[in-house]
Amino acid sequence: MKKSILGFLFATAVAAVLVTGCGGGDTGPKGPPPNATIPYPGSICVVTGKNLDEMEGAEVSIMQDYEGKKYEVIVANDAAEVEFNKDVDKYMTKLKEMIAKDAQGQ
Repeated sequence: MKKSILGFLFATAVAAVLVTGCGGGDTGPKGPPPNATIPYPGSICVVTGKNLDEMEGAEVSIMQDYEGKKYEVIVANDAAEVEFNKDVDKYMTKLKEMIAKDAQGQ
């Protein structure tokens, strides 16, 4: 009788682990939370190609919604912002390339 009770308890414990899993939480891919702003990579203006670190504080920060995501875009100055807004698709394509290179450590 003792063996059957122990066997029953062991089987119940195994079944509980199988049903609930072994813990460890979410093991899915990590990334920014939904609706998080994707930060601007590096210090090169996507419009002018100039190094923003060498500019005299004239840069302009833009929050751009594009293809269902929110991006931070930093351009060299007001003129670069005007140029960016004339052809958002062109500059967002360049920005996404910059982000991909940044993610690869290039």
